[in-house]
Amino acid sequence: MEIEICKYIPISPADFKIDHYKIYDVNYSGSLIFNDISINDIYSNSNIIRELNNIIINNNIDKSKYDIYFKRNKEWYNKFIFYKKKNI
Repeated sequence: MEIEICKYIPISPADFKIDHYKIYDVNYSGSLIFNDISINDIYSNSNIIRELNNIIINNNIDKSKYDIYFKRNKEWYNKFIFYKKKNI
């Protein structure tokens, strides 16, 4: 499941726990491509997590059932990707 955020969220490298080199890839033409980032690699006080918490509350999503990733799109729209956890 994907939920797109249709409003601007200020994002900076300081929002992420991981090295900024792991946030982006560069394609052959030199453009930056934003990687899918696990919410576990994002600080809990960031605007990203605040927006995620609003989405979870408004959509009655059980956060424990999903592995959640953040994806920054080329434009200012961003999205959260929810992968159902597999039962082991």
